[in-house]
Amino acid sequence: MNLLKSNFSGRNSVELVYLIYYFSLGCNFSMIKKLTRCTNYNMKIFQNAILEVINSYVEENKEMIGGKDMIVEVDESFVGKRKYNIGRTGNQKIILGGVCRSTKKFFMKIITNRNKKTIEEEILKHIHPQTTIYTDQWSSYIYFFKENNTFNHQYVNHKLHFVDPITKTHTQNVESLWASFKKFKRSKQYFKQEKLDLYISEYFIRKKFEGDDFLLFLFLIKLIFK
Repeated sequence: MNLLKSNFSGRNSVELVYLIYYFSLGCNFSMIKKLTRCTNYNMKIFQNAILEVINSYVEENKEMIGGKDMIVEVDESFVGKRKYNIGRTGNQKIILGGVCRSTKKFFMKIITNRNKKTIEEEILKHIHPQTTIYTDQWSSYIYFFKENNTFNHQYVNHKLHFVDPITKTHTQNVESLWASFKKFKRSKQYFKQEKLDLYISEYFIRKKFEGDDFLLFLFLIKLIFK
């Protein structure tokens, strides 16, 4: 942040405002550079700094989702390419996520594996007790909820149905979250796996201000110039 302010001080602070403005509109960094004629050096500083600032804010202001009489859909998604489309490589990462049906609030968290202990830690960290949680039939969910009565749990067997014909349980909202996030990554030309946490935070902020680019612009101005 200090490097950002020092490189965009004085008259250059006007350039920084333009960079933030175009970023708020959803332009990728290649387009922002073209529109502002920013130098490669300053563009790199801006790109790294704004993503780090957003990530810090998101990490410091996390909220649990769900609650009594609320339904949260939980699922995992693999992000990154597999070599020859076989198995999972070191370049592919797993994200655990959840979407509250009534509030539309969500969480996304990079995890190292899908075992019961990891799933348990993240659910307890991100979802309020007494929430009804819908998942697929992955064994880690089944074993965790059998041992834990803090939540109500229903699952759908995706090998048989997308929507359970009896309970009507489904995870289509959280699956839509994955599709939306991956579309966002492609549109922003975000392909560096080591920055996946930064991409998630930017996506979170954009969803928070969805439909109001100007409010997002004001939020980022305040965040950077505070």
